[in-house]
Amino acid sequence: MKLPFLIFFLFLTVAVSGQQFRDTCFTRTEYNDWKRKFYELYDQKESSLRQVRLLKNLRKIDTSFQSKDSLILTYLDKNDLTIKSEKQIHRHNCMTDSVVTHFNLKGLIAYSEWWRITCDKPDTLDNEVVIYKYKSSYYRFEYDKEDRVTKQFIHISTPYTRKILYSYDSKGNATTTVKRINDDDFWD
Repeated sequence: MKLPFLIFFLFLTVAVSGQQFRDTCFTRTEYNDWKRKFYELYDQKESSLRQVRLLKNLRKIDTSFQSKDSLILTYLDKNDLTIKSEKQIHRHNCMTDSVVTHFNLKGLIAYSEWWRITCDKPDTLDNEVVIYKYKSSYYRFEYDKEDRVTKQFIHISTPYTRKILYSYDSKGNATTTVKRINDDDFWD
């Protein structure tokens, strides 16, 4: 009778103490912090892969459009497929909008980001203009074997991240389903 009681007592002690010590599990905050760090690293990895592809395959840079207030640069590979394009629109004073679009190996849009560049008036102490540059939104696309969009991920700088799922009927007509997702799920 002593042995089953001793085993039960040891099991109960281990089970209760395991629930009291924090080293047995992550808190929700710790989990979210780790997930955010992973997302940031993954985003950096994807950005690096895009840059490596550009540098590896770049044959020429072409100015496809230029005017007083806008400029479009196209980066072409050895087969004259677009790898990347940059469109800059200069607004009044010191504001610029920039759209950077990366293309996959078939020339379809894979990733696009919208940048905003603004200036503040000169500081009265040192008369220096402060320039702010931030990514206001970005998009990612996935395609099927027939080069039709199957998924589109959208992130806008407000708390707005969406995943749009595309499905096609036998005639090729698309229907979409929009789902709200966490910012960290943009690359999933």
